Amino acid sequence: NERIINEFGLQMKRGDWSKGAFETKDGCYFMALGIDQPFRGLRRFANRVDFAIVDDVEDREVANNPRRVRKRAEKILSDLRGAFGKRRKRMVIANNYITTTGILQYLHEKLDGKKTTHSSRINIMDVHGNPTWKERYTKEELNVLRDEVFDEYSWLREYMNTPVEEGRIFKVDDIFYSHVPHLSEMDSLMVFGDLSYKDKGDYKAMVLVGKIKRCFCVIDCFVRQTSRSECAKWLYDRYEDYHLEDYPAEYYIEGLFAMDEFTNDFDLEGDNRGYYVPVLADRKNTTDKYMRIESMLGFFERGNIYFNAERQHSLDMKNMISQLLAFEKGSTAPNDAPDALQSAISRLNAATARENYDLIRVETIQEFKERTSRHRF
Repeated sequence: NERIINEFGLQMKRGDWSKGAFETKDGCYFMALGIDQPFRGLRRFANRVDFAIVDDVEDREVANNPRRVRKRAEKILSDLRGAFGKRRKRMVIANNYITTTGILQYLHEKLDGKKTTHSSRINIMDVHGNPTWKERYTKEELNVLRDEVFDEYSWLREYMNTPVEEGRIFKVDDIFYSHVPHLSEMDSLMVFGDLSYKDKGDYKAMVLVGKIKRCFCVIDCFVRQTSRSECAKWLYDRYEDYHLEDYPAEYYIEGLFAMDEFTNDFDLEGDNRGYYVPVLADRKNTTDKYMRIESMLGFFERGNIYFNAERQHSLDMKNMISQLLAFEKGSTAPNDAPDALQSAISRLNAATARENYDLIRVETIQEFKERTSRHRF
């Protein structure tokens, strides 16, 4: 390090860092070892280990073998931890959370909650799309990285600590973007919200969806880890931006969360603006959430669902697509946006069920795919 050399002189005493071991003038000894090398009994003369960094030891292939995962994790917990001296014992385990069956998950389950353990999760961008490592990345660079360099699965695994595998339920090829017709052409409009009890810990999701003939258009969405008041502001902003007062739209929040403290957030926003959006509680979604969300698969495969191309690069729409692609039963990935979307589609179907389309020529699925293929995700 040139700054250290300039201030304190050359510190190297013997060894070579590139070969995995070196010693400094003040007697500090550094050693680099692979995860499969022996750790037990590490020492330098009478000195035992006082600081260890376990860095990038995760391997997705190893994660498929529970025996190998357990062997490596126990080596860290037993052999490496057992090599520490009496007075100082410090260990840092740094890794991207790329799999739910790997070493990091095993260690987290073993160590979480212990007094001497602290865990943190740092994604490359925050909930507003701003870089958490501002010294290295700009917001524009992250957008390029996400849009052009990595597919959504790699982005989630490597940069957002959300381990997902490609194509479990909803496929990338089934995500379409297209121009959204004018709202006056829609047969019905629906705003549906799936909120959460925690103020900022979980995602809040709201979707504005229109139905036209057999197709469902995701016109806009709100998918963020933020407060309920921000969600209320978004709803009122969209109400004004899209002039929803001119159209017969309906507004629902999942019934479990439509309690006084939640509806108050929307009423308070209405107080500030001098009018009120008539938000109602939806109490009909009592079936299994995962079954409900998976029931949308047929709509996606037939091309009956498409997303507003003008909103394709918004953070909210990206979060919506990320949650759809990450969705599978048993996954720890958020699913608030797919839940809100399914509920909106269900209510739109109910609202238009009595209408007669016998005299209307409905666009075929093949025609729809050909017309929207240039917008494919």
